Amino acid sequence: MVPELDDLGAIKACIGKYIEGSARGDRKLLEEIFLPSARMVGWFAGQCVDVPIVEFFRAAEGNPQSDHGYRAELQSIQLTGTAAVATLAENAYLNHDFVDYLSLIKREDGWKIAHKSFHGESAD
Repeated sequence: MVPELDDLGAIKACIGKYIEGSARGDRKLLEEIFLPSARMVGWFAGQCVDVPIVEFFRAAEGNPQSDHGYRAELQSIQLTGTAAVATLAENAYLNHDFVDYLSLIKREDGWKIAHKSFHGESAD
């Protein structure tokens, strides 16, 4: 199956909002792109984290990272029909570097992130 260019563009736009929301500490923008039922699972500060996505929103809210050298790069998108996985590298987010694996699903209201798996290491 050949990925639809419109879908690839929409997924890139969704990930762009993730990056912008993370950089600005914009909870409302982040809430737009995640399913309310999404979870976040991975390693942060030497601990395994397994929490509802609202915990990510709380950590990001009012905590802009753009002043701390935050940057992110979309590394890949795997797309099959209405499901996709995006790989994102982030530097200097909460003083950590991350690789995120974002599972996305296409719904009537567009592409949404259904799950965030990640590995984070101290940026020091």
